Amino acid sequence: MPDAVVPDLNAFVLTSRVKEVRQVFADAADAERLGFKRLFVAERYDLREAGALLGGLAARTTRLEIGTGAIIPATRPPILTAALGATMHALYGPRFNLGLGRGIASHLKGQGLPVYGWEEYADYVSIVRRLWAGETVSYDGPVGRFEALRMAETLDGPPPLIWSLIVGGPVACRWAARIADAVMLSPFLTPEAVHNAVATIRKTREEHDLDPAITICHPVVTAPDLDETTTLEVTRSRLVGYLFMPELGRTYTRLNGWDPAVIERVLSHEQLASMARPNVDQSFRLNQLHEVARRIPEGWVRESAAVGSVADCVKTLQAFRDAGADELAIYGTSPAQNAGLIDAWREHTTAYAPSGGS
Repeated sequence: MPDAVVPDLNAFVLTSRVKEVRQVFADAADAERLGFKRLFVAERYDLREAGALLGGLAARTTRLEIGTGAIIPATRPPILTAALGATMHALYGPRFNLGLGRGIASHLKGQGLPVYGWEEYADYVSIVRRLWAGETVSYDGPVGRFEALRMAETLDGPPPLIWSLIVGGPVACRWAARIADAVMLSPFLTPEAVHNAVATIRKTREEHDLDPAITICHPVVTAPDLDETTTLEVTRSRLVGYLFMPELGRTYTRLNGWDPAVIERVLSHEQLASMARPNVDQSFRLNQLHEVARRIPEGWVRESAAVGSVADCVKTLQAFRDAGADELAIYGTSPAQNAGLIDAWREHTTAYAPSGGS
């Protein structure tokens, strides 16, 4: 029998490079059975095209909400993004969540994909919404030139939620608060950084006469009762790739108070100097980054990820809920690896009334 749905716990899957992409079907089945509310899948431009993945996942599940990680607007004309959302709802009911993110220039290096500015991003979101509403869109601006853009068949029922995926800096928080239905922050923020992001988002909503109770989800890298090597890979090895992107490195320095000199020491490792491709993610798998990863302070992981015993992980999740996140999403490990954690979290939240969130 499926376990009761946990209303504030989601899951990300396919968060790192994989060859056996079919594993996502088992992950989705596990997520639904274990009681996760939503499943988010990060798109990458190899074996992980969002539409193909999400259609397969929705067809193999029944009640689990299915969402994209950060679809980058520059990869699709708005009519195709609108069609993706409308088709998913038409086929599988209102279970689809559209995640949009501006992208990071250093991560997209060499792929010919631009990063939209915030005004372009806002225009893109507006066009998708208008298409779902059955409008004919005339537009000549940074997103493109459309004389009479429309969907021949309109979407019945409520449109998909549009999530804005951001790291969590104040500028991004203010934009996301104004244009999104829900906000997804970045992994590896500290509880204090999450608290500051939540406060900025809610304050901005109030300033623009919008409901401040917008859903804010924080993804947390989890390693509950995992061995030392696996924990190293899913936490510090992953963080190496994040810090290698200078935009993210600067943001973590600013939001978490992390020492830029330590980041520089991590990135000066000789292994990273020999990369054949533009970024760490394209060049290495997590299990190839052990020596680099060991330069990242263990304390950084302890304050921004859920590691150790299941009880320790529950305390960390609660810290992020107390910081104001309405929902959390496990990140970096599979739903099955978090079976004990979701059970413990279900029991914990039954007995504990969080002071943060809504």
